[in-house]
Amino acid sequence: ICFTIDGWFLLCFLLLDQAVNLIVYLLWSESFEMPTLVKHIAFGTANTKLYYVVVFGCLRGVQVNMATCVIVSLATEVLLPCLGKLCSSFPGRDVSFYLDHRLGHLPVVYQHAHKAHHQLNDTTPWDAHTYGNGMNEHYFLMVMDVLPTLLFPHMICVPHCFNFHLLYISWANKPHHTRLKHGTPYDYFFNFHADHHKVHNRNYALMNGALLDFYFGTQASECAGTNGVLMQREVEESSGDVLIRVQAAS
Repeated sequence: ICFTIDGWFLLCFLLLDQAVNLIVYLLWSESFEMPTLVKHIAFGTANTKLYYVVVFGCLRGVQVNMATCVIVSLATEVLLPCLGKLCSSFPGRDVSFYLDHRLGHLPVVYQHAHKAHHQLNDTTPWDAHTYGNGMNEHYFLMVMDVLPTLLFPHMICVPHCFNFHLLYISWANKPHHTRLKHGTPYDYFFNFHADHHKVHNRNYALMNGALLDFYFGTQASECAGTNGVLMQREVEESSGDVLIRVQAAS
């Protein structure tokens, strides 16, 4: 079974994504005032989905085989965990993400790139992207999606962003970019990343690496932890030693 990347394919892809956003918002998000929600829908969609408009536009007319999609996606599911284990000793995904994210918030760098992802105060499912940011930071990723598919159509006929593994990450990222109301299946998030989009210069880490924020003192002032774990940071006045108390949330 094959399909062609064309305008109809892009339209269906975008409509499906909008439907997922709406479902996540209605089920789990705190309510936003309509003018604010419209801003998030308009700007968030433009910031996160122009990536696909550019990539699929460059690949217009390319035939994609569904069997190849499945094989490549399954291979990704098998290979990535293996590579992750090999690379986990140093520096580790949590550490590298924290460092990369803090670099993105440095003066000048932030103004010319990552600020687009923080243009609005707070976050909704429409602000979620596969790679966590927005199109203006992903030029080389777009090149990696487009060039191999065009140069080696008989070997690589699936753009990486259409890999089922990447699509899953994109959709699973939506609750992380949602101001979650109480009583959702994601209560254990404690709105850790949503608070990052409210204060902008705090809570840089992934949930699994939140200890880094508490160690370096970059946690939000009201942050009590995340991922089902409560954390409290204390600094000894005499020695300057940092003590972090960690306990499971009840």
